[in-house]
Amino acid sequence: MVFISFDGVEWGSLEAQEFATYWRSLPSDDNVPFQSDFNPADVRSLLPNIAIYEMQDEATVICRLVGTGLVDYFGWDITDENILDLWEPEDRPDASKVFGSILRAPCGFAGKTIGETESGKKIESLSVGFPAKNSQGQCNRILFQTSNMLDRNHRISREDKLVSLKVIERQFIALD
Repeated sequence: MVFISFDGVEWGSLEAQEFATYWRSLPSDDNVPFQSDFNPADVRSLLPNIAIYEMQDEATVICRLVGTGLVDYFGWDITDENILDLWEPEDRPDASKVFGSILRAPCGFAGKTIGETESGKKIESLSVGFPAKNSQGQCNRILFQTSNMLDRNHRISREDKLVSLKVIERQFIALD
């Protein structure tokens, strides 16, 4: 796995850069903060597009929190859902590997995705994610922020839900 330095990342959006900078400011002894140190009030403008995922095992990454902007993007509230179910079956092992790499390395992630809706419309987005520890100190949480959700087809999301995701570009970010 190749890492880009934190200072060398081209974030792709001001929101992604703000989120990454905020995450980096969180207290940590080992470059991985506790999720409890994440204070939503500190990044209020970003909240609609923030999600927190918990990796339980290689086949299960549960959404623990999802902002209203992401609910609109997906077309439904994905809280308590396995986010890996949005990848095509043949792509799930790779998606799981990415989530696992963020937590095991640990490292950050920046990537472009394309989501496909029930009607076949394509929606591009940019996501950044960083690891966090749960209250017991396990590094099993990932804080994600999504921006640049480009819906060139102007869909009504609750009538045309997102049914799949695919990462089309990705980079891993060194935390030190």
